[in-house]
Amino acid sequence: MKSFVFPLIILNGALVLNADPITNYFLAGEFLHYDSGKGFDPNAYPAPKVSFIVPVVDPDHLRAVREEAALTRNVVPVYNREQLVFTIDVEPTPDGLNRNYYLPGFPEWGWHATRLNGYAYGGGMVGGFYPYVSDLECTARGTCPGGWPGLFDSPWYSLGYYTFVKELGPHPLFVRFRFEEDTIRRIRLDWNVPPGGSNWSYTVEQQVGVTDAGWIPIPGITWPTTNTFFSVPLTNSNPILRVVARDGTQ
Repeated sequence: MKSFVFPLIILNGALVLNADPITNYFLAGEFLHYDSGKGFDPNAYPAPKVSFIVPVVDPDHLRAVREEAALTRNVVPVYNREQLVFTIDVEPTPDGLNRNYYLPGFPEWGWHATRLNGYAYGGGMVGGFYPYVSDLECTARGTCPGGWPGLFDSPWYSLGYYTFVKELGPHPLFVRFRFEEDTIRRIRLDWNVPPGGSNWSYTVEQQVGVTDAGWIPIPGITWPTTNTFFSVPLTNSNPILRVVARDGTQ
């Protein structure tokens, strides 16, 4: 049985307990490109709005992408420095995993990357007339017919606007939280269905006592569940929460 966990609020790769990864997934997102009027304070820049998923298999590609992701340069304004410009093979169909995880609700893209095609290092922004992620989306959904004929027949070029943000592992699980309020205020958790496996179930656990003291399922609830959401009343003593995903077919 494959099993992994995802702590609340931290966007991270899942821990797989019994399988050697074949395909590693990475979250790609936007750079904060340096503006002399704003300086180097990331808080002076708008938060990134676009993210998507790229699978990486080739060992040489994997080493380069891991080095890039370790820099986490999307949260630091980039000024006159080399960056990884990459191409990906794309298909004009959704796959359930490729979503914009920077936005609430994880809206699904109408396309997905099938592999990292190639990469090179270059300095600063890359010029030229190239399609953006928005062009991939409207072409895949048919809302910009004729705008980019043959767009999905060749690799898509990242332009230098996007970088690899974080390694997610072979079974990425994303957890987001938001506040809800009706008669009481609640924290709502939402998460995606991980790729691989076909019988996922989930348990929301709370930390016991001090850090590293252990985890227990939230009491009073029948676990596991096949739902991909959970809400809990907000109090002054809410514990640290995590989501544990298990694939019962393995």
